[in-house]
Amino acid sequence: MGKIQWRFSKGEIDSSILSEVERFFHMDLPPAYKELMLFHNGARPLPNCIRVSNGEISRKIVVKTFLPIGRNYHDNLVQVSKRLSETLTKDYVPFANDSVGNYFCFHKETGQIVFWNHELDSIFPVANTLEDFLNKLF
Repeated sequence: MGKIQWRFSKGEIDSSILSEVERFFHMDLPPAYKELMLFHNGARPLPNCIRVSNGEISRKIVVKTFLPIGRNYHDNLVQVSKRLSETLTKDYVPFANDSVGNYFCFHKETGQIVFWNHELDSIFPVANTLEDFLNKLF
């Protein structure tokens, strides 16, 4: 994670806020994600592109923003999850977005990261862990 520059952070958050989020989702957030959000809440990564493939076609996707955590922020992690609850299965927690309304999500059980395309209502595997996801950014 050291090669990534984090821009436009919303500031540091307290670990008690992360605990509230874990209770809301009934899951343990990945440790690397919690560490990242403690210091770079709602930030934008640079580099910010990742390759997503459906097995036949590979596309470059821009990771716009990691969703902020905290009630004070518009479109925070919990608000987005609630808004998507009718279209995105509850097995996934959105944590970052692209610039056109799609989301990168954690699978609640495995921690695997997927890309959810809202227009196709399709899920594409991206990385096994957050560390893998961040290492794939270019």
